[in-house]
Amino acid sequence: MKKSYYYFLILGIFWSPLYAQEKKMERAAEAIANHSYAEAKEILWPMTKKGRQSAELYAQLADSYYAMGELPKAAFWYQKQFFQEDEPEAEAYFRYAHSLKSIGNTTKADSLMNIFARKARGQKRAALIESRFAGKAAEGTTYYEVKIMPFNSERSDYAPAFYQEKLVFASARDTGNFYKRIHKWDHEFFTDFYSTDPESHSSEPEKIPELNSNFHESTAVFTKDGKTVYFTRNNYERGRKRDAKGVTRLKIYRAELDSHGKWQNIEALPFNSSSYSVAHPALNAEEDQLFFASDMPGGKGQSDLYVVAIHPDGSFGSVKNLAHLNTEARETFPFMSTSGILYFASDGYPGYGGLDIFKATPELESSVENLGKPVNSKFDDFSLILDPSGETGYFASNRPGTGSDDIYSFRKLEKSPNCERHQDEME
Repeated sequence: MKKSYYYFLILGIFWSPLYAQEKKMERAAEAIANHSYAEAKEILWPMTKKGRQSAELYAQLADSYYAMGELPKAAFWYQKQFFQEDEPEAEAYFRYAHSLKSIGNTTKADSLMNIFARKARGQKRAALIESRFAGKAAEGTTYYEVKIMPFNSERSDYAPAFYQEKLVFASARDTGNFYKRIHKWDHEFFTDFYSTDPESHSSEPEKIPELNSNFHESTAVFTKDGKTVYFTRNNYERGRKRDAKGVTRLKIYRAELDSHGKWQNIEALPFNSSSYSVAHPALNAEEDQLFFASDMPGGKGQSDLYVVAIHPDGSFGSVKNLAHLNTEARETFPFMSTSGILYFASDGYPGYGGLDIFKATPELESSVENLGKPVNSKFDDFSLILDPSGETGYFASNRPGTGSDDIYSFRKLEKSPNCERHQDEME
């Protein structure tokens, strides 16, 4: 009897830590499923410091860093995953390849992307890789001058939008508000809308109080008369912030400017849902179509581009998936130019690494073109807008700069012998 007691005591000593570790892995997997990537990282990182080694652990860490846009760190953990695992899933090859580009290892990235194409044969992404899509896209590269904007903070600044003579953008900058909430995606502060004079180097960005809430606002688009705005906000109705699965979804809202210059009548658009996200609105030149991104059921990838008609009375038509442009990965942050060209960010089309910015004629799949360097980089580049002339604009990137995401200006340059076409590093 005493021997049995000591046997179970010893078994308990060894089993308890293993059980605790498995519970942590389950919590991390749940956090990733709920898009709480920073939370997953905080669960997993201490386990590696205590000597825990497994392909599953490394894969979860790598996927968390990848989702947060920290591609060099993702590359480190994918390397460990691949060392531990004989046959990783196809998606791991795809993400590892993107991550390797961020640290300049394009040779291995190309090799892994080719393996992904073989493993994922039948997917649009695989066909694009095998057809050498990127080489064709590079032929149409335009030359740009890119400058980082002086109003960026040490945190995330992105999603620029034109509004009258101002530039409106989303920012997670710390304004000294003790109660400012933290986003579980990346542990940045929730973003608010700010406006600034983009030509000024001294004026401080100002909040837009009527559009900001206690939670998350981003990606606005204003009508030309300045009286209507469409914008993204967290799902927050009747005090409820999450859906039945514990996920905080995004919705598109519309607001109107009253006679006193205040935004009012804020309403959620009817095709939103508490079961999926709808975000990043963009208007066409006629303002009778709204483009946006969503992970709604029936789509092709992790995030697809959609369009919906806006009727004269302000109601909406049926939502249409831009299936001929979407891939199995992420297409997001659409913008429509006055000339009818759709700009969007994607990591499904081959490019320089992470999210790249592409342009296309909405009706033509074969028209998709990578904007090339220096607008695109080996990091995430997204949320581009273009002024009516089509010559200048703004975009955001998490390339090394002032903060975790920064806003950059760009202007087109005439072709000259001193300009490089940057066809290298493309797949």
